[in-house]
Amino acid sequence: MELLKFPGLIIVIFIFTPVTASSQNFLIQKTRLAIFHYHPSDALFARYVIKDFDRYVSTMMEKAGISQFQEKIKIFIAPGKEEFFQYQRNKFLPPWAVGTAYSHELLVFVLSPWAINTSLKAAKKTVFHEVAHLIVDQCLGKKEIPRWLSEGLAMYLSNEWEVLNSVELARAALGGYLYPLSMLGSYFPEKAHRANLAYSQSASFVWFLVGQAGSVKNLLDSIYHAPSWKVGIKKATGNGVYYLFSQWKKRVRRRYTWISILGSATTFWFLMSIFFILSYVFKRHRTRKKMEQMDQEENGFSSPDNLLH
Repeated sequence: MELLKFPGLIIVIFIFTPVTASSQNFLIQKTRLAIFHYHPSDALFARYVIKDFDRYVSTMMEKAGISQFQEKIKIFIAPGKEEFFQYQRNKFLPPWAVGTAYSHELLVFVLSPWAINTSLKAAKKTVFHEVAHLIVDQCLGKKEIPRWLSEGLAMYLSNEWEVLNSVELARAALGGYLYPLSMLGSYFPEKAHRANLAYSQSASFVWFLVGQAGSVKNLLDSIYHAPSWKVGIKKATGNGVYYLFSQWKKRVRRRYTWISILGSATTFWFLMSIFFILSYVFKRHRTRKKMEQMDQEENGFSSPDNLLH
């Protein structure tokens, strides 16, 4: 699984190439569901992930409708980019990749947060997104599904949605450049900002599909038992995927128009400028009124007429 990193937002790409890695110089720690391999320099991050790994992954598995894996998940935390890319057999990973997952081996690789200057929380989300891909594949077996559905399901199960996703989606809806499903079937855009939208769009649409199906378990079960993913979605929701996509786009445009406007950095600073100008004008007005009041009081106490009363 490849990962795109943005400020405050992490995006992941799933790949299927087999991979092996050496555990030399790695510490090993086991949980009920996984075996973690990490360099001593990543002990803090490993502990941060491990402390609630089983609980969180169990919740994702329960939502998807599976009880267990056949064996423990193997998770390697690469201390640097060089080590991370050496682990990969796929030579076409983009330079911004920070995570990969291989479902047939129950194997996950993630890049240390120290190597990419990201937060522990953001890197932890990468781990759970990768594991979510393993869960989806466990549910669907060898069923082939489009890229947008795979990524959207992984983001749904790992509960990856932040304000920046909403802002990105809103801007695309307002600007009229949401991607058609046909463009997201096999590959996502190579450029980071475009891939960012592809992930946000995929996740949002899958959230919509899950709502139509009643639960993610219903959606996964229906796809698994159907002759194709399209038939599975129709059986789960009662409508074809392209009709559902058109309905989703209408909902997105209604919902996110004002969010996109308010989320724009240009708009934000414009509104802040107006705020400071109005604050300045209001402060000057109060100061002037206060000075006028002081002048009136001073004139009142010194007036001969005032002294006679």
